[in-house]
Amino acid sequence: MTVRTNTVSAVKYGPRRLGHCNLFVTDLERSMQFFNKVCGFEEVFRESALDFGFLSNGNTHHDIGLCEISAEARIGRDGHVQVAKERGNHAGLNHFGWEMENEKLLVEAYNRAISVNQKIHRTTDHQISHSNYVFDPDGNLHEFYADAMTDWRTIFHGGTGPEISGDWDPNAAPPSNKPKFQDPFEL
Repeated sequence: MTVRTNTVSAVKYGPRRLGHCNLFVTDLERSMQFFNKVCGFEEVFRESALDFGFLSNGNTHHDIGLCEISAEARIGRDGHVQVAKERGNHAGLNHFGWEMENEKLLVEAYNRAISVNQKIHRTTDHQISHSNYVFDPDGNLHEFYADAMTDWRTIFHGGTGPEISGDWDPNAAPPSNKPKFQDPFEL
């Protein structure tokens, strides 16, 4: 896919930071243990039906997301396709997550992307955040997201739970211009 220069300059998501990395892994349990015991991240949530795991440094809902490889599609809440059958068949990058200042800026960038025919892979309500996903010219997936709640531990509470992600319509309700991420970070 060729991205035209005028399309790129017209969209400008403008994230405030790289928020997380999401990886496809061959063995979820082994990788969760590595990122917890070796790297020192806290395990904050698992979606057992999808073989997803999330780890955090404590300042955000996740710094590392892990998804066990599979030949099958991963279907989330209400039939939302989290990972298509064609993706996630081998270990490697799933996506980079880029944190936006607030939902209003995310929705504005989404609408600019739509207005210049930038292909949106999917939009998602993760309950803790709202996201839209786009592929770069080399096929790498990028998630642009805005936190939808300030107390993410009500969802990511250190245990295992049901699928949290479903469809999201960015224009269904007025977006919030209030930042909902934890600030300042405690290093």
